[in-house]
Parts: sequence; structure tokens; C-alpha cells
Amino acid sequence: MAAVTVATVAKKVAEILASSKKGRKFIGYVVGITLILVLLPLIALVGLFGIMSGGELPIDSEQIMAALPAEDRAIIESINTVENNIAATFSQRGLPDSDGKKAQTIYIACLIGKESDSFVTDLAVCFESVSDTVSVYDNIADKFSVTFSEKDEKYFDEKYGVTCKNTVDTSGYVDIKTKNSRDLVTWAINACDAKWGYVYGTCGSVLTESLLTSKASQYPDEVEGNKDFIRENWLGGRTADCVGLIKGYSWYNAKTGEMDIGANSMPDLGANGMYDAAIEKSMIDTMPQTPGLAVWMDGHIGIYIGGGEVIDAYNTKTGLRRTKLADTPWTHWLKIPNIKYS
Repeated sequence: MAAVTVATVAKKVAEILASSKKGRKFIGYVVGITLILVLLPLIALVGLFGIMSGGELPIDSEQIMAALPAEDRAIIESINTVENNIAATFSQRGLPDSDGKKAQTIYIACLIGKESDSFVTDLAVCFESVSDTVSVYDNIADKFSVTFSEKDEKYFDEKYGVTCKNTVDTSGYVDIKTKNSRDLVTWAINACDAKWGYVYGTCGSVLTESLLTSKASQYPDEVEGNKDFIRENWLGGRTADCVGLIKGYSWYNAKTGEMDIGANSMPDLGANGMYDAAIEKSMIDTMPQTPGLAVWMDGHIGIYIGGGEVIDAYNTKTGLRRTKLADTPWTHWLKIPNIKYS
């Protein structure tokens, strides 16, 4: 573990220092003289052997750690522990890997010394609480009493991507406590407008690397061969497959932001299973103009949103789409089990 500790911490600090004035400014925030003195030999070695260009550290970093005073080893090990906790917590909370890496670098840059029992959770909440008007930098600055310049923010955004609002917007729902057809339509429209992606076996959760790996293992034929495309286009956003878009609405807990599988008496069914379980259903040419009905063909299902339009999670390359009912060969309609129709 010590070898990983030295290389990781040294590389992070070296990257920050390498950003010229920004590096000097960041280090000046809170990383004290002691820490710099501890890490400077390691940074020099990192630069000398080219680890910043992707190479491995060709020296015995355990030997370096052993040669350091116990107090200095404890500093490095403590930083490494916090970084590991950030990665684990962000993954568990469904935050994208890019946000986890951004959080780790921000921690190294300006939050060392501000650790508390709730530090990692508080940092995660800063990323989760991004809105249309409040950035992650606003949240971190307010929570931890630090400041970011425009250049700081640009640096982090260019390196790790912009942290965007990624919560489900329920502000336009008519009844958040009841799973109903009108709010199902709003759910589908919001998801389509937010450009949710498609990953087979998902139902609206944020796609993390761990979730993608799990689904690739669970559904190799549908997911494994598309991992590169999915990782490039859908990772870090919300994804669903066709029936998952419907199940996700029923399972979504607006209070916690979590998907509670099986909640609201919605069974975990596929598209054909959903059709089979429906009590009210018939041929597509008999469909009433009721927004919130599902439209179905063998192996696929979508949500009728009214006005002759349907939203469905189509396929991996397309994601969610909004089309005319007549443009897709739907064969049947159905009332979705456990959805209240008014």
C-alpha cells in the first residue's frame, strides 16, 4: 500500500505544481511548508522518471516511505486514506468517476487540514447539490471557506469535465406521493430533455463505472460489446432501457433520490412481462388518447405522452428519443400496472 501511496500523492501534487501560477497558488492555500518538504523529493523523482507521462515509478517507494520520519509518513498515509474514501464514497453515491477525481484533486489542492468526521460526505454533497445557478465551486467555497478564481475553475473543468446538475427534477409533478400517469409523462419528457442514455438493464440511476461493469457482466451480449461507446457517451449521466424508463419512475424515491427496486408494487419485469401483467390492453388502433399509456411491440415498450408522440429508450447508440406514434410499428397499448390513471 505504501508504494501506491507515495506515487499517487506525489503525482497529484506534481500535477498541481506543474500548472505554473495555479500550482503555486493552490499549494499556498493550505498545504503547509512541512508537507511540501516531505513531498518535494518525491516530486523530483516523479518528474525525473516521467511518471506524469504515464510511466511507472521504477524505484522502491516503500523504501522511500521507510526512510521518512514517522510523522511525515503519517501525513502521506492520511492523505491517501482520505483520497481512497473520496473515491469509494463518490462511487457508492452514484457520482461519476470524473467527479471523484476532481474532488480528490481539489482536496489535495486546497482542503488539506479541513478534514472532519463528515468531510468526505460533505464534499460529496457539494457535488450532488449543484443546480442551474449554484456550481460545485460555490458549494465547496461556502462549505469549507475557500475561494476559486475563474482560472481555478477552468483548470478543473478542462481536466475533469464540468460538474452538472444530475438530480431528477420533480418540481412539475402534480402528486409526488402517488405514482400517476400525468407525472409519468413529465418524468419521460424531463428524461428525454436531459438526454438520458441507454444501457440495457438500467432504470434511471446515474451510470457509474461500477454499474457499467456490473451490467456488462450481467448482460454480456447487450452491454459488453458496447462498453467503449457507453463509457464515452453515457458514463456519469442517467441511463435506462425501454422498460427501465417506466420502472424507474415507479421506483424513484424523490426524498432520497434513490431507486428502490420493487417499490410502489412495481415488479421487476421486462417489456413483454409488463405487457403480460397489464389488465387493460388492446390493439394499437383502439388506443384512447390518454397520456401515460404504454405502447408496446414484441420486446420493446414506450410511453405515450399525448399529442400523437411517444418517448422511448430506443437503443445504446440513440438513448432516449421522442417520435410520432405513427412512425414506429407499435402493435398494442396498455395501462401500466400500479400506475394511477385519471
